[in-house]
Amino acid sequence: MHIKEIVLDGFKSYATRTVISGWDPKFNAVTGLNGSGKSNILDAICFVLGITTLSHVRANNLHDLVYKRGQAGIQKATVSIVFDNRDKPQSPVGYAHLDEIVVTRQVVVGGKNKYLINGHTSQQNVVANLFQSVQLNVNNPHFLIMQGRITKVLNMKPLEILAMVEEAAGTRMFEERKEKAEKTIAKKVKRLDEISDLLISDVLPKLDRLRAERNAFLEYQQLVAESDRAERRVVVLEHAREQNRAQSAAAHATTLLESVAAATAQLTKLASTQAELAARDRALTAAGTGSPVVQDLLARETAARKRAAQLSSRVDVLRRSVADESNAVRRAATTHASAGAALSELADRQADAARNTDRATVLVEDCARELERLQDRIAALTEAAVGDGNTAATAAAAERALQDERALLASIDADRSALEARIVAVDRESAALEPELERARRGAQARQEEMSQLDASFERVNAKLAAMRADLAGQGLTTDPAAHAQGLKAKRREMAAEISSLTRESEALYAKVAHAVSFDYSDPTANFDRSKVFGTVASLLRLDSEHANKASALEMAAGSRLYDIVVADEHVGSQLLQHGRLKKRVTLIPLTTIRSDVITRDKVQRAKKITDGKAVLALDLVQYDKGVKAAMEYVFGSTFICQDPKAANAVTYDRAISAQSVTWAGDVYDPSGMLSGGDNGQSSSGPLLVHVMRYHDLQARIATLGPALQALDAEIASAESATQALAALVEFTAALQARHEAAHAAPVHGALATPEAIAARIADAAREHTDLVARQADLEQRAARTRQTLADLEADAVAADGASSKAQEAALRQRLAAAKKAHSAATKKAASAKMEAEQVAAEADARTSELEAAQLAVQAAETAVATAQAELRAASDDDAAAEAEVAGIAAQLAHHRRDAAASDAERAAVTKRIKQLEADIAAAETARNDAQSEAKRAQRDVESAKAALRKLTEKFPWLASSSSQSSESQSESQLPDLSESLTHAQSRLTAVRKRLEQLKRAVNVHVMEMIGVAERRERELQEKLATVQADKVKIEDTISRLDDIKESELRKTWEQVNADFGTIFGELLPGNNTAELRPADRDRLLSGLEIRVRLGKIWKESLAELSGGQRSLIALALVLALLQFKPAPMYILDEVDAALDLSHTQNIGQLIKTRFTGSQFIIVSLKEGMFNNAHTIFKTKFRDGTSTVDVIKGSLSSSSSHAPSAEAATASRGASRR
Repeated sequence: MHIKEIVLDGFKSYATRTVISGWDPKFNAVTGLNGSGKSNILDAICFVLGITTLSHVRANNLHDLVYKRGQAGIQKATVSIVFDNRDKPQSPVGYAHLDEIVVTRQVVVGGKNKYLINGHTSQQNVVANLFQSVQLNVNNPHFLIMQGRITKVLNMKPLEILAMVEEAAGTRMFEERKEKAEKTIAKKVKRLDEISDLLISDVLPKLDRLRAERNAFLEYQQLVAESDRAERRVVVLEHAREQNRAQSAAAHATTLLESVAAATAQLTKLASTQAELAARDRALTAAGTGSPVVQDLLARETAARKRAAQLSSRVDVLRRSVADESNAVRRAATTHASAGAALSELADRQADAARNTDRATVLVEDCARELERLQDRIAALTEAAVGDGNTAATAAAAERALQDERALLASIDADRSALEARIVAVDRESAALEPELERARRGAQARQEEMSQLDASFERVNAKLAAMRADLAGQGLTTDPAAHAQGLKAKRREMAAEISSLTRESEALYAKVAHAVSFDYSDPTANFDRSKVFGTVASLLRLDSEHANKASALEMAAGSRLYDIVVADEHVGSQLLQHGRLKKRVTLIPLTTIRSDVITRDKVQRAKKITDGKAVLALDLVQYDKGVKAAMEYVFGSTFICQDPKAANAVTYDRAISAQSVTWAGDVYDPSGMLSGGDNGQSSSGPLLVHVMRYHDLQARIATLGPALQALDAEIASAESATQALAALVEFTAALQARHEAAHAAPVHGALATPEAIAARIADAAREHTDLVARQADLEQRAARTRQTLADLEADAVAADGASSKAQEAALRQRLAAAKKAHSAATKKAASAKMEAEQVAAEADARTSELEAAQLAVQAAETAVATAQAELRAASDDDAAAEAEVAGIAAQLAHHRRDAAASDAERAAVTKRIKQLEADIAAAETARNDAQSEAKRAQRDVESAKAALRKLTEKFPWLASSSSQSSESQSESQLPDLSESLTHAQSRLTAVRKRLEQLKRAVNVHVMEMIGVAERRERELQEKLATVQADKVKIEDTISRLDDIKESELRKTWEQVNADFGTIFGELLPGNNTAELRPADRDRLLSGLEIRVRLGKIWKESLAELSGGQRSLIALALVLALLQFKPAPMYILDEVDAALDLSHTQNIGQLIKTRFTGSQFIIVSLKEGMFNNAHTIFKTKFRDGTSTVDVIKGSLSSSSSHAPSAEAATASRGASRR
């Protein structure tokens, strides 16, 4: 697309309508005196292209573009540009159907600015898109070099020159994206700081304070309850000396009833578990090795293997059949060759018989003609003797005989010449066939060698294929590794799904147990050994599934120590407390200094004995590493876990033991007499330790599955590699087999080019030569006879002149008798030769029939071979498909067998667990029956005690009004020393009340609700923090990738522009001169680019060493190199040669004329050296306050382009477009 015509009306100095036509599609120049309106033409072009920065067209606003700003009566400025659009590859998007595009822009003083395309009003963005689609973006131009641009380039810094190269490379968009990304990172960092500050300064301190208040509140609640119990206990103990038996009996009865209830609940739970395990056992039985799926696969595998064996046998049979049919083809070919040889021999005999027949026939004809001639002469002599003795008739007969013999001799000579020519042709043909026979023999030998190589290659490939199949079978991949790979992929998907499920469950559990298993801190010193910080107590212990029902008891036994942090020594603990930046208060357990009062083994044995095994040391229920033994002894070494309250009561208050105990339900019995129980605050999903153990199990399972998944990936890769190798080898085998079959079939079908066929043609030529020579000899003999006859006739004519008629007649009759004998002998010989020829012909016909039968046999054998080969290929395909089916079923069967084996193993474990449950149920039923019997006895004791208590309540009425006092009396009546217990209870009550007074002033009763809100807030902020951090990392990765892409594209652009820069400068300033762009900092391209110049052999240190013209040439060469890198359909240059002399401007003009042939150049210049190179030159003049344009060189040279009238100009433009 290029400019064809420009129409200016009221634009700047062009007051009247001015039509500038005749623009050259390649090189145009505009010249004229200063102030004559040269640059206004370029401004008009930029105006139509949609320029928005009016300072580039030397205007402050659109009104400045109207002639004298509308003060001369002209109120609008209009510019129309007619573009030639016949070059369809460079056509704007959506305008390829138009050969001409007219774009008009009009601005009205005080009015609006509008655009028109082909006379239709258009939006500014439509016009912008039109020009931008052909790289004419006037608001970011690289095609527009206005006044001052060259000077500006000279003063550019390295980074500014780099920016020009970036603009040419189109990488500025990467900078824009990078700036946006950096702004986003700044926002993310600000958000990270805000969240972190909020967590550190507000949420975490508040949460730590609320947790401390929660602990105080819980302690306060326990102390209130304990105070009430202690107070009532003191009252009861003061009045319990006489109530010991009744209270003991009642307490014992209550304990027994609780034991019965606990045993009943245990039985219900065990029965439910037993039912679940029984259902699981049935499901595993159905999925085991005897499952219908496995049996069905076994049956299918047997059937498939049987079918594969049958197909393999059929393939072997067909291979033998192909070999037999190939042998039959060779035998038929041998028979055909023998028949051909015999027929060739008969052809020789037939030719000899034909020659003998022809020779005898010719002899018979000659003898008959001699008889006829002699008879005519005798008749003529007889007539002459009878008549008047006139011998004219005799002479005429003799003359006719001479003429006949002469004609016969001429015919014989002609036949002899033809035979000689044929002999020469046959000899030439035979000589030509000799080298062809040699080439055919070499070709046959080469084909035989190729067939041998193909046979050997085919055998080697078959052996390699068989070896690969055997190797695959040895690796357990069967003969179809693709099916095995699919099975492995299915297993991988299952394993990946399991890992994903376990990970999700682990993450969900971590949200519940994070406070119990995680400990966040910063390294207090450089190179801090983190292995000396072991973690929380909860994260270090393990609990077997059989002890899961004791998790609540273990939690109560450990209390807040469950969350204490275990460290190697007190030095590590001190470092953490001082410099670890801990976000909450923690309690540390140094392994080297912690001391624990572990219950001795004697006490443990006594506790088991007095509770019938219902009491177990808490330390014995947990598992842990030996390295943290001291911490575990400190936490669990002084507490018993008891099955029921009775066992706990017996252990705690036994004088030989006197240790704290916790029931399975979580009730705490303390030797000091303090009891605690009720709701322990656990969630409905179960005890915390159960979740912790499940979390550890999930992590262990995930850690186990990870390497297994990697091993499976490696196995899949191996199977796929084997699949590809096997497929490639099978394909190569098939191609080789096709070549093998084609090579074996080629000699039969190409028999015409075989050495045998050429030798047969040579033999035929030899036989024909022999026949021709024999015929030539016969013709020589006949010619000799004819010449002899002619000589005899001439002699007879001479003799007749002097001999008498009778003497002549007697001589003729004598010769006639000899001729008759010769004719008779010749006739017999001809008949014999004809009979022999007929016999030979009959035999040749028989041999021909045999040859045709042999040919049919060869064709039939070839058809049989082709049929057998097709059947062999079909059978081979069926065999391969059967092998693939067997491999697929085997892979499925192996997969199901593995699953079945796993199911069998799990079923064995379930069966073992069922048996254990049955034993536990039996034991629980026995314990319940024993407790029920003992409870009945205790009830009788209670009834007995009640009778005595009624008497006591009459004396102490307030005891009957308080059921709690009665309950406490029943509990305390079992103490061995009531007085000692009373003293202890009083001191305990005093201590509890003192602690209550201390806590009462600071306790927060709403702390439970507040801490729930605070913990949710912390979790939300932590999640937001992680999300923002991940977004920041992604954005930083994006910036890194953008920098890499930008530098790569920029380096390519720099290399191309640098090369063009040096070339163009050398053309502008000849004489072994060059220039280049070098990175300012060695090879770091992004540090900026500096211009380096070499004049002759000397590199200049700076541009200051150059003259003004040389510096302008440098800047212009760089600008032209950038223009050449990304060519646009049009370039506009405004007085770029202002600082150059004539020779340099000539070089610039010549360079533009020769190098930039694919674009239209419009140059404003005052130098003849520049515009004389242009194809079209427009000269501007300023007359009577307005500018005019003349074409002084070009196809439309005229005195002026100033339109005489608007109507005439419009008509002219319309005619031009039409």
